Amino acid sequence: MAALDITTARRRATTVWSGFTSGQKTTLGLAIAAVVVGGYMFTKWAAQPTWTPLYGNLSATDAGSVTSELKSKGVQYKLADGGATVMVPQAQVYQLRLDMSAKNLPTGGSQGYALLDKQGITTSEFRQRVDYQRALEGELARTIGAINGVSGADVHLVIPADDVFSADSRKPSASVLLRSAAGKKFGTDQVRAIVNLVAGSVEGLTPEAVTVADNSGHVLSAPGDGGLDASGDAQASQARTFEDGLARSIEDMLAPVTGAGGAVVRVNAELDFDQRSTTTESFAQPAAGQTNPLVTESTSQETFAGPGASAAAGGVLGTSGPTTGNAASTANNYSKNSADRSFAVGKVTQQVKAAPGKVARLSVAVLLDDKVKAAPAEVTNLVNAAAGIDGKRGDVVTVAAMAFDHSATDAAAKEQKAAASAKSKTQMMNLVRTVGVLLIVLVALFLAWRSARKASVTRYPVPGVLPAGPVKAEALHAALTALGAGGKADALEAADAGDARSRYDRERAALPAAPDVNDELAELIDRQPDEVASILRGWLADRRA
Repeated sequence: MAALDITTARRRATTVWSGFTSGQKTTLGLAIAAVVVGGYMFTKWAAQPTWTPLYGNLSATDAGSVTSELKSKGVQYKLADGGATVMVPQAQVYQLRLDMSAKNLPTGGSQGYALLDKQGITTSEFRQRVDYQRALEGELARTIGAINGVSGADVHLVIPADDVFSADSRKPSASVLLRSAAGKKFGTDQVRAIVNLVAGSVEGLTPEAVTVADNSGHVLSAPGDGGLDASGDAQASQARTFEDGLARSIEDMLAPVTGAGGAVVRVNAELDFDQRSTTTESFAQPAAGQTNPLVTESTSQETFAGPGASAAAGGVLGTSGPTTGNAASTANNYSKNSADRSFAVGKVTQQVKAAPGKVARLSVAVLLDDKVKAAPAEVTNLVNAAAGIDGKRGDVVTVAAMAFDHSATDAAAKEQKAAASAKSKTQMMNLVRTVGVLLIVLVALFLAWRSARKASVTRYPVPGVLPAGPVKAEALHAALTALGAGGKADALEAADAGDARSRYDRERAALPAAPDVNDELAELIDRQPDEVASILRGWLADRRA
């Protein structure tokens, strides 16, 4: 049964193909070719994976290790940025990163603590110490490389061996070489963070013993220079932050009047970073008619009583003779009184410490576009109030109106517009290309269907009624010969000319009324297609002969 069906289908296909004209065959061939090419292009475009970076900024060693692992897994990959970036299909990127992490890839130029996994029980003490130092250097380099702006780092440690005599022991030291990313510079905070990170990771290492340099040969921190002194950078950064914030606030205030880009403000601030400490002592005076309270009091009294002058003995041996006359007798007495009193005194001590960063002087410059309809005097008053201008300390505000050059802004706007237009055009072309392929496929299918429809057997009204059962070839030939009674040649010629349907309509109008047996004839053709096709081929052969 299956062989019979295949044979029947082949005969029907041969019959349909033989009914095509040369133009129809060419059109159908081109349509089939367009369908095949369009389908191939669409399938290739749909099967193309979306590439995503697996790792970037890889060293040659890491790139080779990663690509070798991808090859062993049978994963497609592409190299970009001169081999420093490995691209993989987007659907596999996360799983591949997990797989590479399990293999300790990429190493970042150093293997880290993975070195310790390779040690055995026969490893010497010297090898253990060296491997530990290498592992610590690798881990520090990998950690520093994770900081924003650092594309890579090399860490070298000097860890002296333990000594039993503490007086002879040496302190560890470290040196760090930083490689900056494109267009990046290392700030003071980053350098300080790296120094403290390295010092905190090594036992006994102090921040003063860490040397940091960049790949340009600039020393960022060195022990011989007293370590990292960032006071000047911190003060400059604080002043710059204050200036930018004040200028931005003034521009935001003027934006509703001048419009976006209608005013440019620059601020120059002199900040006083000196630290001052002032101590003030004041004594409270008592009110009128009042005395301060007595705190301490001490008094002393001294008296002396002595004989008069007549009672004094004369000489060593006394008097040589009796004394005559009356002598005056005067007493010699001494008395002294003293007092020491301490009174409470009101005392106030005040200590004031001025914080650094006080504004010593401000200079504000405001440049207005000449198209802005704003009076410079009004703008000056607004800036004085917004910036807190104080004339006593020498603050200055200058407002001027000039013509702005908008060529750069216009060029940037044009470039942005052109980029948006190019992006939109690219999206439209992709859409047109997809729709075009679909249209080609549809047109090819339509042409094939139309050609097959034109090549189908035309059904004409035949007088008489055909039997319902199988019909012999002679009876079928007679019935088909009766189709139009002589109009067979004209019908065949019209079929060759590609106008069989219109010819059929004209002949049908000219024929006399007869019973409509189209359904019976169609049923007969469905039952016996091979016999009908054989009779038609005989007619065509007779006509061509």
